[in-house]
Amino acid sequence: MAKEGKKKQPRREHYKSQFYLAGFTPSGEKNDFLWVFDLKSARKWRTKPINVACQRDFYKLKNFTEGEDYLEKFFADLEEKAAKVFRWIEEKKKFPERLSKDYEVLINFIAGLRFRNPKTRKRSEEITKDMWKSFLTEAIRSDKAWESYKRDAKRKGKDLNDSDRERLAKFIMDEDKYKIEVSREESILGSLQMMKSVVSYLAARVWLLYSISDPYLHFVTSDNPVVLDWVVPTPPHIPPGFGLKDTVVIFPLNKKSIIIGTFEEGRVMLNFDDRMLTAIINHTIIVKAHRFIYSSEEDLVWLKTDDTIGNSSELIELVKTRRGRP
Repeated sequence: MAKEGKKKQPRREHYKSQFYLAGFTPSGEKNDFLWVFDLKSARKWRTKPINVACQRDFYKLKNFTEGEDYLEKFFADLEEKAAKVFRWIEEKKKFPERLSKDYEVLINFIAGLRFRNPKTRKRSEEITKDMWKSFLTEAIRSDKAWESYKRDAKRKGKDLNDSDRERLAKFIMDEDKYKIEVSREESILGSLQMMKSVVSYLAARVWLLYSISDPYLHFVTSDNPVVLDWVVPTPPHIPPGFGLKDTVVIFPLNKKSIIIGTFEEGRVMLNFDDRMLTAIINHTIIVKAHRFIYSSEEDLVWLKTDDTIGNSSELIELVKTRRGRP
């Protein structure tokens, strides 16, 4: 039992804002329901935003000077400000002025959504592990580093020779013999660093706001809602980057509006009717999702590979057949 007078810290923390997910419910309210499509299990169900995109102690930073709930408070403050900007955009039907405070809040919120998720956290761990492995490999291969390592070992009472160097090199290359542990704090701070690195690239883009009025159409979002893609056909082995030209960032604001960002004004031409454009956008969001799609309705439109428009039943069947996303 918690001691009286001590505030109990929340354990179930959302990495996708509830106010943002509320924009993909029929009413736009947090206590309403949305549909969840699982691209791994080919299941769908209806639930409230509070029940999705959350993980136990996702933001906890133990032994952190600013306090273990520092990140939770930071993002809660950012979300509160972002919610006001979202309402302003919906009311004014336009994007905030470049370099304005609202613009800064929105850009930081978008960057946060891109990197606040378990998959990015895991990727941050992998990058850290690769860095340590590279460091260890360089320490063995570099004569200067090896001599420094030998001197340090000698001070500790151990003499090393060239055979030890060769043995250590083989050991480092055999990942089955050791494991590099990355603390939660390292992976969290690594994700934050990735987030900060793209803010300037997002801020430098020219943003277009597009809304649909058709009551039977709606955009979906996902557990990876900030979509980065190429504007021009590019070999699949070359991934798009936030700082690269000829790339586009697509972000669904809510079930009726999206924003599209490029480095050149007029780079993206939306020469489609609302139904086809909605299907194209939804297809792109589905393809780039990590696992979950969120929709205000049980049915949705998306562009199939034969350039015809599909529905949610066809999406579920495709996932079952391919055991994965389109």
